[in-house]
Amino acid sequence: QLSDAIVWRGLVIAHGEGDQIIGSADGKAWDADSAGVLEPRWRTGTSTVNFIGTAMAPWGEDAVYFLSRGQLWILDWDNHNATEIRDIGDSNTLTTGTVWNGAVIITNGWNVWEYNPGNAMTVRRIGLFGKDGAPTSWIEDTGHAGLSNAYAISHLIPGTSDLWAVCRSLTSPRSWRMAVYNGVGWSWYGPEVASSQPWAGIISRFPLGASLVPWSRSIDVAALDDHGGTDFTLHTYFLPTAGDVPFPGSGQRFEDGPLSFETGWFAGGFLELEGVMLRMSLDGYNLSGTETVRVEYRLNNDTNASYIDLGTYTNNQQEIWFTNDHRGETFKTVQFRITLDRGIGVIFSDSGVNMAETLDDSETALTVGDSISFRVGDVIRVDTEHMLITSIVSSTNVLTVTRGYNSTTAAVHNGGTEDIYLEDGVTPVLKALVLLYEKVPKMRTSWNIELDVTATVNRRMLLNPEEPATVEGIWQFLKSLVNT
Repeated sequence: QLSDAIVWRGLVIAHGEGDQIIGSADGKAWDADSAGVLEPRWRTGTSTVNFIGTAMAPWGEDAVYFLSRGQLWILDWDNHNATEIRDIGDSNTLTTGTVWNGAVIITNGWNVWEYNPGNAMTVRRIGLFGKDGAPTSWIEDTGHAGLSNAYAISHLIPGTSDLWAVCRSLTSPRSWRMAVYNGVGWSWYGPEVASSQPWAGIISRFPLGASLVPWSRSIDVAALDDHGGTDFTLHTYFLPTAGDVPFPGSGQRFEDGPLSFETGWFAGGFLELEGVMLRMSLDGYNLSGTETVRVEYRLNNDTNASYIDLGTYTNNQQEIWFTNDHRGETFKTVQFRITLDRGIGVIFSDSGVNMAETLDDSETALTVGDSISFRVGDVIRVDTEHMLITSIVSSTNVLTVTRGYNSTTAAVHNGGTEDIYLEDGVTPVLKALVLLYEKVPKMRTSWNIELDVTATVNRRMLLNPEEPATVEGIWQFLKSLVNT
């Protein structure tokens, strides 16, 4: 009986009965037997094994990495041994991991570490948060009113140039969220998932879809019914159409806002010293006339303090000063809350799809010629009325819509003659806020004093009375007194 397995170098590496790691080339003949003639590659003791992937080992070859006893191990296949990586995890119990971009990524549920013996920095903690702990947006979901869930990482998903983390609520067992790491920092991705098929029942993580239709590119996760049934739900997360790196493209826009997130506390070096924040800059090129980025801040690790409003960036705005006289705001540490809002008054373009039947002013089921051009959350326009798509039945090309969206008026529309316009949502993707600050350490003066002390050295002149006092003898005696 096998509890976990992985494929490596054409072999099936498995954790089998007897708490041992064994291997097979065909799945039938294993390199261990009950007679003890063939020894297993490693005996794990009374503990489970979770194979997380293959990556380069410290000895310069690829090897199998696994979690056991709450720690990270490397399987040394040829030497029938396994090596524990002791300097990772800060003595925490590690729960899950994966291999992403050639590095081993592991977590204890809250912190995430990267292990890569080929890097200059072998072990690196990459989050989720800084040394000052989790921001409130992780503990209390300030971006979605009424939600206050603390989260822990349940699964790590590689497969793109971004690392994805499935996060489970600790206060609501059916609530799950997705976080994404782009190599620099973490952010939430998509809304909360709450259903009878939660992420806890993951049975497969499908590969990225390849299609000529750009908006079909997504991460799809199938989750089983947690009540013992056979039903499953497919959770879909759409990715940017022009690559994994965020880039403004068709269909890329904010969820209805405003949505907020908080940074960790930033000291700028020399935590004990007081500095000055001068201004903050933002490239607002992709902001439309109604899209805004609001920045607030609070100071000096005071988590009970109210946020101070720095200002709101609008279309093509570049910088905001902290004070009108440009002298700056003094600080030791600072935390920012950033609020994104796309507003209304968006721009629409012809989707190329027409209505397939007449729609009166109260119907919510809109039949279209082809539903493949639309997705849940899209805003469409027919004549002057805006509609929000809440569900799609692709087999019948029926869109369920919220009528009179964005304060427009629901009206009667004649099918087959009216075009459907799709919202152009060039999202103002927040790539960077640039903070200009000054923090100079206090002047320190070092004194180096040398003392040259002259002293008289007294030394008795012991002359042999039986020998005559010659000039040569006295001269040799005087030379012996040098540097004494």
